[in-house]
Amino acid sequence: MRAFVPVIVAATASSVAAGTPGLGELRFDAADPRVARVAPVVPPLGEPLATSAGPDSTVVTPTVLISNHGLGIRATGAVAAWGQNNFGQTVVPPGLGAVNGIASGQFHSLALRADGTLQGWGSNEWGQISPPAGLGAVRTVETGADHNSVVLLDGRVRVFGCENCPFIFGSSNVPPGVQNIVEIDAEGPVTIARRADGRLFGWGDITPPNWPLPSISCGQSDVPQGLTDVVQLAAGTVHGLALRANGTVIAWGAQCPETNFGQADVPPGLTGVVAIAAGAQHSLAVRSDGTVVGWGLDNFGQATPPPGLRDVIAVDAKLFLSIALRRDGTVVAWGGDLNNGGVLNTPSVRFLTPPQPCRPDFNGDGELTFDDVQLFVGLFNAGDARADFNADTEFTFDDIQQFIAAFNAGC
Repeated sequence: MRAFVPVIVAATASSVAAGTPGLGELRFDAADPRVARVAPVVPPLGEPLATSAGPDSTVVTPTVLISNHGLGIRATGAVAAWGQNNFGQTVVPPGLGAVNGIASGQFHSLALRADGTLQGWGSNEWGQISPPAGLGAVRTVETGADHNSVVLLDGRVRVFGCENCPFIFGSSNVPPGVQNIVEIDAEGPVTIARRADGRLFGWGDITPPNWPLPSISCGQSDVPQGLTDVVQLAAGTVHGLALRANGTVIAWGAQCPETNFGQADVPPGLTGVVAIAAGAQHSLAVRSDGTVVGWGLDNFGQATPPPGLRDVIAVDAKLFLSIALRRDGTVVAWGGDLNNGGVLNTPSVRFLTPPQPCRPDFNGDGELTFDDVQLFVGLFNAGDARADFNADTEFTFDDIQQFIAAFNAGC
């Protein structure tokens, strides 16, 4: 339901008042010290590439990951690892120090140093912790089960690990045109990537001959085209997700009946989404109110967030497992620990929380001005999810009040 509210611009030298009594005053005077100013940041070598696919889109490196083992960047920048350790994947190398990124495979771990080099530990059966000579400086890294996909500083993608696995899935078959990449994600043998112009790519879903398990060629690399407003990708084993700038989610894949559990069936009316994740056959979404929505295979409860879980800012999923990062840096994990490795026993430490977008800064210029007010009004009257500040799928005075409060509080 949408309440259309006429907003009268009563411009003075220092304020804009909404034309609804009791809603408060929007301060936007450039001389007002309460106006937030977010200076653009040029990331140093090794940090995630901040790119824009829309006015409010920023790619950030995940700081907490889950697989058979868990991996996280603590508030100090040091790496914490827990869970299954049959290949030493939770034994963080001494002297590693603070890192700028992490990646968690099935039985291996990777960390991205500030100088753009990688440090790996755990299983190296297929070379998954041994970066190839001459790899170059890495901007970001993602892992599938036994392969790694990295984005270099120049936007090119390199894949290593599992080139000589007994079953070849096409993990290293990077398609033509994969360059100037700003985001990448991987799960199982699959990798999906987003180019700076918004085009999506997918590869690694070739079902090899004599493969003893259900087909993995289920349309997950048939990524949608024509999208220009994707802000996050998530790769599942046989499906993919994309989060759009308007807070809605698009899904594809899961076309094989034996592995289709509804993980690509986005719940009707799901809006106000700020983060997504994809596991083997389940999906997760974080809404702007800090709650988590799950769908798909739920045989171990992986798609059902724990009761009372709130204040979440990021999620990750792999296999039959899910993990959520709260705003205060604590984590909660749930699902099926099939190997009884203790991955659900998350450590009682504070993890690094990624920077959060400034919601009232609708034009993305790093300042809160009258232009942002006008954009909010237009989005509100159009029923755009970005104006649904309380994430209740309705457009009411409460959304206006929350916008005013966020605007006046700054970022």
